Amino acid sequence: MSEEEQAFGLVKLYLADVARHGFKRGLDLDQVINAYLYALGRVKRREIEAVEVLHAAQKH
Repeated sequence: MSEEEQAFGLVKLYLADVARHGFKRGLDLDQVINAYLYALGRVKRREIEAVEVLHAAQKH
């Protein structure tokens, strides 16, 4: 699964949870885009962190 698909899936879960619990009456487009970009950034950073941990483990 690509990073973009992972981010989309996370945003989809977030929006479903917001709708289910009624936290907000509505989300505007900027909020949805920001949620996607935040999720995508987290997915990309997670992969970078995993590589850094692997390299650190190999040094020891």
